[in-house]
Amino acid sequence: MAETETTTPTPPAPTPAPPPATPPAKRPPPKMPTKTTAPAAAPAAKTAFTLERGVTRTSWKLGIYGPEGIGKSSLAALCPGIAFCDLELSTLDLDITRVKGVNTGDYVTSWANLRRWVQGLSSGIYAIDSVTRAEDWCAAWVVKNKKSNEGAAASDSLEDFRYKAGLTFVVDEFRRFLSDIENAFVRGASFVMLAHNRISRIKNPDGSDFIRNEPRLIDDPKASNMLQWVQFLDHLAFVDLDKAVNKQGKVSGSGSRTIFLDTAPNRISKTRSLPKDPMEFLEGSTTLWELLGVPAAE
Repeated sequence: MAETETTTPTPPAPTPAPPPATPPAKRPPPKMPTKTTAPAAAPAAKTAFTLERGVTRTSWKLGIYGPEGIGKSSLAALCPGIAFCDLELSTLDLDITRVKGVNTGDYVTSWANLRRWVQGLSSGIYAIDSVTRAEDWCAAWVVKNKKSNEGAAASDSLEDFRYKAGLTFVVDEFRRFLSDIENAFVRGASFVMLAHNRISRIKNPDGSDFIRNEPRLIDDPKASNMLQWVQFLDHLAFVDLDKAVNKQGKVSGSGSRTIFLDTAPNRISKTRSLPKDPMEFLEGSTTLWELLGVPAAE
C-alpha cells in the first residue's frame, strides 16, 4: 500500500499586540480669578456745618379734629390758597380748589395715588380730608399686598393676620405716608390734615378714670397711628361745640364753637408756637390762618 503523506497544520500567525494606549492629555491647571482692586473712591466732600439763629419756619403741619358736623372742612376751606385732596367727597358743596385723580373709588389704588401725589409736592398749602379715611385706604392696601412672617396672605381683613400683625403692618405703611408728607414739608409744602373724633375711656393711675376726645386712628398698645400722627404734627387743633350745664346738671350746646390748641384731660391738642388760649370759631373767621402766617387772599 502506498504511504499517505501527513501534512502538519500551519500554526496561526500571532495576533499583533495592540499599540500602547496614548496617555490622556494633561489639562492645564485652572486659572485662578485675578483679584481686581477697585479704584479708591474719591473722598467725600466735607460738609460745612454752620450755626443759625432766629425763626426760620416756612411751612407747617396742622391737624384738625372734632365731632361730626362741627365744621372741620369749612374751617380748613377758610385758609387762603388751600387746595383740597378730598378723600371722602365731603366738600362737594364748598367753593374750593380740589386735587383731582387721587380718589379712584378703589381703596388700594387710591392709597398708591395718594402717596405718589404727596411725593410730588414742594410748595403750597394742601388739605387732606381726612387722614381717618387715608388710614382705611392704607389698611386695604396692606390686606391686598402684605404677607405675614410665615408667608400667609390675608383674605379680606386685617384680622386674618395673627397676633395683631395686621395693625403693625398698617402702622408701618402709614409711617411711610407720614414720611412722604415730611419730605414735602421740608421742600416747602404745608399741610392741613383733618381727622374724625373718637371718645375713649382713659385709665388714670392717680385717680378715677376719665373720658377723652382724640383723633380716630388706630391706637393699640402694640401699634398706634394716633400717637405717631399727634407727635408728627406741629399743631393739633380740637374743634368742639360750646356746652352749657344747667342747675340740674344737664348739658346742652350753646350753638357757638371753640378751637382748642392746649392739652387738657378731656382732649388731645398741641401747638409749637401759637397762642394756647381758646379761640372762638366764628363763621368766616380767618384768625387761625393769620396766626399761622398765611397771607390774606388777594
